[in-house]
Amino acid sequence: MNTMSCEFVKLSQRRELKGKAAEWFASKWDVPLESYLESIESSFAAIVPSWYVCLENGRIVAGMGVIANDFHERKDLRPNVCAVYTEPEYRSRGIAGKLLDLVCEDMHSHGVDTLYLLTDHTGFYERHGWKFHCLVWGDGAEKPSRMYVHEQDSFSLKSERLIIAPMQLDELQETIRKQEVPELRQAFQEMMDACLKEPEHRVWYAPWKISLADKPTEIIGELGFRGPAVDGAVEIGYGLEPGFEGHGYMTEAVRTVIQWAFSFSEVTTVDAETAPGNIASQKILARLDFIPCGMGVEGPRFKKTNGE
Repeated sequence: MNTMSCEFVKLSQRRELKGKAAEWFASKWDVPLESYLESIESSFAAIVPSWYVCLENGRIVAGMGVIANDFHERKDLRPNVCAVYTEPEYRSRGIAGKLLDLVCEDMHSHGVDTLYLLTDHTGFYERHGWKFHCLVWGDGAEKPSRMYVHEQDSFSLKSERLIIAPMQLDELQETIRKQEVPELRQAFQEMMDACLKEPEHRVWYAPWKISLADKPTEIIGELGFRGPAVDGAVEIGYGLEPGFEGHGYMTEAVRTVIQWAFSFSEVTTVDAETAPGNIASQKILARLDFIPCGMGVEGPRFKKTNGE
């Protein structure tokens, strides 16, 4: 097993390889070149799709992608690892396994904890932590194929004093059940609906819980985004439970999350909007170098641009 001479690449970080990679994938699978070009281009501004290749001396010798649905009936089982292929002379060298592990790690770092994969193979995926999930009919297939699932520990961010993590669906469901204010219950339900519709974008729809690192079960506040980036911008909102004000917790949490958001190439600006009289919230934004940018529906708007 020797992968020392190989370079493992995420195409969104090596955009000049788009055409070469699209031609390579199209030569291996019965999918038009234009479809690969479009999907790879889309990956430059999204979590899903994403595409990965292994290079040796500039030649693509293996590759795979992550897309919403790999042409099968179970649209709820998403996103899917797809187009897994290694050149015959490069098999049995550990390349496919290393690339697969890289994909899982990369997706997890972006908040995607669960991946699915449709295949007729057995053995290989189990060795890399995948489990058989169910049989699924592929589009136009004469027989069902095996659907595998790969699940990792829940994604979270950690700062000096805090743990900040997007709610899991069961936590969000319980929040909806306990919420007594109709408007807030409706807002949480809309978040749930968006998470179910686009699970690969759950981190941009779900509320994030904030807890103290030394008391991880005690939730001291929440924050969240209004959805994935639109024209480079995401919008953040936040709130702290009574009794935890005045310790800099929310400033620390928001700073941590926006640093994470700016790790995405598609996010260039983080926006925020506060109530006119919410001076504490406005002070948090000022401490984090947000600048005023007019009035919104609820009150003053602020923005922070990556690198400023």
